[in-house]
Amino acid sequence: MRFDSPSNENLADDLVQPLITGWAKSRAGKNVTVIHEHGRTHCVFKTPIGGQSRDRESFYWENTDIIESARNFHQERQHFLSIFGNENLPDTVVSAAGYKLLVREMLMYRPVRKDLNSGETSVKRISHSDEADWFNQQKGHKFILPEHLDDNDVYDFYTCDGGVLTSCARAIHQNNFFVVDDVYTHPEYRRKGLASQILTEIATTAFQAGAYAEILIASEGGIPLYLKENFLAVAPLRVFSMNN
Repeated sequence: MRFDSPSNENLADDLVQPLITGWAKSRAGKNVTVIHEHGRTHCVFKTPIGGQSRDRESFYWENTDIIESARNFHQERQHFLSIFGNENLPDTVVSAAGYKLLVREMLMYRPVRKDLNSGETSVKRISHSDEADWFNQQKGHKFILPEHLDDNDVYDFYTCDGGVLTSCARAIHQNNFFVVDDVYTHPEYRRKGLASQILTEIATTAFQAGAYAEILIASEGGIPLYLKENFLAVAPLRVFSMNN
């Protein structure tokens, strides 16, 4: 797998492992164990996460023994298997091993711009518990956990209109990266540039924090937005669920 970003011999691990660590912190706070190995990472959550619920997920990249490795780690327990790149391992082979393809996504990357200035903006950052309670009520679930609010490396940005959450996104400073997660715009406020405003605010904050790039996993529908915002498509991601 080729990464269109600064090169070094451990680039794959250096890029993907911070992404997964940040994503896991975003989704579960302290309630997750993250196990990094060369070319793969396993996440074990104390409570299930996601719209498609799971409490175990493994991520693989530049790895040749994916299915056997995942089976050995999880044994017979239900889990998700997420594969970056590895075009030589077709969906049919993974499906034949007992997995169902759930979604296709894209790992994307944007170098931090030093000349960027967000200027006047309506974007706000959650900074206290009352805001977090309102935000969680708007989201319909407890997205901001107490440990998120207390962590200076977790940034929850949002815009609002008359008490309505119109757009939001989270960024987590992990190693030298800003991991961007859960970019959302209210359906009635789309095509107004709100997501772009928040992404600009994240980029500005990333520069101020000394990060050198932003990374995220984009849905197929979100890829055009991120390309427009100068993110680079790095590697496709396929997410599978083990069929019991």
